[in-house]
Amino acid sequence: MSEVCKNVPKACLITIMTVSSKGLLTHISQFWNMLDDLAENDPERYRNFIQQELKDGKQLCVNPEPQLCIQTKILKPNEKVLFINLCQWERIPAPQSATRPVPVSVGRPEDSAEASDAYTIIDVAYNPGVLQAAEKDQGIKDQLIRMAMLCIEERLQFTLAHSYHLTSFRLKGSIQRMKESLMGIKTDFPDLKAMTRT
Repeated sequence: MSEVCKNVPKACLITIMTVSSKGLLTHISQFWNMLDDLAENDPERYRNFIQQELKDGKQLCVNPEPQLCIQTKILKPNEKVLFINLCQWERIPAPQSATRPVPVSVGRPEDSAEASDAYTIIDVAYNPGVLQAAEKDQGIKDQLIRMAMLCIEERLQFTLAHSYHLTSFRLKGSIQRMKESLMGIKTDFPDLKAMTRT
C-alpha cells in the first residue's frame, strides 16, 4: 500500500477506486496531454506553470508555527478545560485590506487527559503577518484571541468562558497533531485493524 493511503481504511480505498478510477484516469490523461502540448508549443509558459506548482506545493507542506497557547473553559455542552493553540501558517491567506475580514482556520477539537485532568485542545491558525502585528500590539493580540474564541463558539457550537490566560508554553500537544487538526485529518481509526482484515 502506498505511503499516501497507509491511514485510509481499506473499505474506503476500494470504494474510491471502483467508483472513480475510470473517470479519474480520463482526467489525468487529459491533464498530461495538456501539459505535453504546453511544453511543446509554449515552453516558457510550461516552465512558469511548473515553477508555480512547485512553489505552491512547498507552501502546502509547511507546518504551522505555534505562537501562543491560552487556557480557558468550555461551559457548554460539557464543562471542561480548553487549551487554544494560536499559530501562524502560510497556508492561511493574508487579509485583503484593513477593512476586510481576517482569514482564520479552526481545527477539530481533540479531547485529552493527563493524569486526572481532562481537557480539550483546539488549534487556530492565522496568516503569519497577522500574528506578527499582534506581537507588537497587546490590543491586537487580545482581539485575535477573542476572535479565535468567537470562531470556536460559532463553528463548534460551544459556549466558552469569556476569561482566559496565556500559558507559559507556546503549544499544547505536538506540531504534527496541530497540522492534522487544522487540515481535518483523522489518524486514529479505532476499527482500522478490523476494517483492513481480509
